[in-house]
Amino acid sequence: MKDTINAYVIGDQLFFKANKSGFDIKKYEAFKRKVRKQFNNLEEKGFLKAVKAESKKGKMVTVDYEINENFKRTTSLFDK
Repeated sequence: MKDTINAYVIGDQLFFKANKSGFDIKKYEAFKRKVRKQFNNLEEKGFLKAVKAESKKGKMVTVDYEINENFKRTTSLFDK
């Protein structure tokens, strides 16, 4: 089974790799928000496609991302 890719997992991996000593909850939460924002930008621009599944409560939620093989660059990925 392939590993899932999402902002939560990537954010944790990057944060703890860069912050090996000590844990500041405010820094951690701010960092995770920044990672989430970048995932949102990549999805909005069409580079990433969300993979959705139904939650236990019946709501469709993003469980993974995949690279959009049909991505056509029209602007910089990180332009507002």
